[in-house]
Amino acid sequence: MKTVILNKAKFIFINLFLILYSIKILHASDIKDFQLEGISIGDNLTSHMSEDQIFEYDQKHYEKNSKFFETQLPSGKGNYDYILFHIKRKDKNFTIHLIRGANVVSNLNECMTQKKNAVLELKKLFPNEKLREGKQKHYFYKNTTQNISQFEFRNGDLVKLECTIYDKRDKEIHGNLYDLFEVSIGTKEFYDWIEKL
Repeated sequence: MKTVILNKAKFIFINLFLILYSIKILHASDIKDFQLEGISIGDNLTSHMSEDQIFEYDQKHYEKNSKFFETQLPSGKGNYDYILFHIKRKDKNFTIHLIRGANVVSNLNECMTQKKNAVLELKKLFPNEKLREGKQKHYFYKNTTQNISQFEFRNGDLVKLECTIYDKRDKEIHGNLYDLFEVSIGTKEFYDWIEKL
């Protein structure tokens, strides 16, 4: 039993290290200087997937005429099970406004431990940015509560760490949903839009 606990603790530590290692920081003042698995806000998404894939992997969370839509890399990259992007629906440059790296977790305690440890490390990287922590209802899965820690930049851009353990009712409505630990980097423009939904 002790070996199983030690192996699980070792796995969580390695997983957390890999997630933090995948966030590259060049300057601490502009969100566009941050990278998640080598991808930055402001990049053209066609540098990482084809136009056909961008539309094929549309997650269909929003109405067809919405300002933004979410798409996903066909497979995970690097240290993440999923990499997702929000781009403007009518943007021919396919400029990335939000990047999310997500890993499947077993339960809330596991996720909160990973988030807590990640926040402690990111505080060292973002010493001048405001940190807010709390809970909120998910913008799309209305019965689900998210546990969030977010670093707020002066221009309104955000770096967020989230634990999303989906409510049973949302799983019944939307099908098979995986509980997730997520790291996301996004622009003020995107977050202003999502708040109005």
